[in-house]
Amino acid sequence: DIKTNILTSFNDLKAYQSQLSIQSSSINNQKVLVKGELQKFDLGESTLFLINSRETKLIDMQIKQAELVSKYQKSLADLYYKAGTRQEADLILPQQIEK
Repeated sequence: DIKTNILTSFNDLKAYQSQLSIQSSSINNQKVLVKGELQKFDLGESTLFLINSRETKLIDMQIKQAELVSKYQKSLADLYYKAGTRQEADLILPQQIEK
């Protein structure tokens, strides 16, 4: 059924939005941890290994965020494809959400 396919794509899109929001928050938290580790290093209470470890984790998180953005964009394109056009997707989705 077309409407079911559209709603499935819409739900996928919303899931990616949620994941992107969480990932963005996690990245901001990791940046705070990197900054804190640098401050500890300046005080002589940390090592370059720990700083490098925190920075590597931050880079990995940023890569994951880029992958999520890509998946989000693909899901958005899939939604438009299944709806036929963007205008049709915009017309169908609000009606289905209310039900």
